[in-house]
Amino acid sequence: MKDGRTHTGYKAEHVIDLESEVILSATVYTGTEGDSQTLLASVLTAQTHLEQSGSS
Repeated sequence: MKDGRTHTGYKAEHVIDLESEVILSATVYTGTEGDSQTLLASVLTAQTHLEQSGSS
Protein backbone atom coordinates (compact mmCIF):
# COMPACT_ATOMS: atom_id res chain seq x y z
CA MET A 1 0.00 0.00 0.00
CA LYS A 2 1.09 3.60 -0.33
CA ASP A 3 1.95 3.91 3.35
CA GLY A 4 4.25 0.86 3.28
CA ARG A 5 1.83 -1.70 4.67
CA THR A 6 1.27 -4.94 2.81
CA HIS A 7 -2.21 -5.95 1.77
CA THR A 8 -2.31 -9.73 1.86
CA GLY A 9 -4.25 -11.31 -0.96
CA TYR A 10 -5.03 -14.90 -1.76
CA LYS A 11 -6.74 -16.77 -4.55
CA ALA A 12 -8.49 -20.11 -4.37
CA GLU A 13 -8.04 -22.45 -7.29
CA HIS A 14 -9.85 -25.72 -7.85
CA VAL A 15 -9.96 -28.49 -10.44
CA ILE A 16 -13.18 -30.43 -10.99
CA ASP A 17 -14.25 -33.35 -13.16
CA LEU A 18 -16.89 -31.94 -15.47
CA GLU A 19 -18.74 -35.26 -15.85
CA SER A 20 -19.13 -36.17 -12.19
CA GLU A 21 -18.64 -32.66 -10.74
CA VAL A 22 -16.19 -34.11 -8.19
CA ILE A 23 -13.59 -31.70 -6.82
CA LEU A 24 -10.19 -33.21 -7.65
CA SER A 25 -7.98 -30.50 -6.18
CA ALA A 26 -8.42 -27.32 -4.17
CA THR A 27 -5.52 -25.04 -3.28
CA VAL A 28 -5.07 -21.52 -1.95
CA TYR A 29 -2.25 -19.51 -3.52
CA THR A 30 -0.91 -16.08 -2.74
CA GLY A 31 -2.44 -13.29 -4.74
CA THR A 32 0.89 -12.50 -6.38
CA GLU A 33 0.95 -15.77 -8.33
CA GLY A 34 -0.75 -15.64 -11.69
CA ASP A 35 -2.92 -18.37 -13.20
CA SER A 36 -0.16 -19.34 -15.62
CA GLN A 37 2.17 -19.97 -12.66
CA THR A 38 -0.24 -22.17 -10.70
CA LEU A 39 -2.08 -24.08 -13.43
CA LEU A 40 0.44 -26.89 -13.86
CA ALA A 41 0.71 -27.55 -10.11
CA SER A 42 -3.08 -27.71 -9.76
CA VAL A 43 -3.50 -30.09 -12.69
CA LEU A 44 -0.67 -32.36 -11.45
CA THR A 45 -2.23 -32.46 -7.97
CA ALA A 46 -5.60 -33.40 -9.46
CA GLN A 47 -3.96 -36.13 -11.55
CA THR A 48 -2.19 -37.50 -8.46
CA HIS A 49 -5.48 -37.58 -6.55
CA LEU A 50 -7.16 -39.48 -9.40
CA GLU A 51 -4.34 -42.04 -9.48
CA GLN A 52 -4.44 -42.48 -5.70
CA SER A 53 -8.17 -43.11 -5.80
CA GLY A 54 -7.82 -45.70 -8.55
CA SER A 55 -10.07 -43.72 -10.90
CA SER A 56 -7.56 -42.79 -13.59
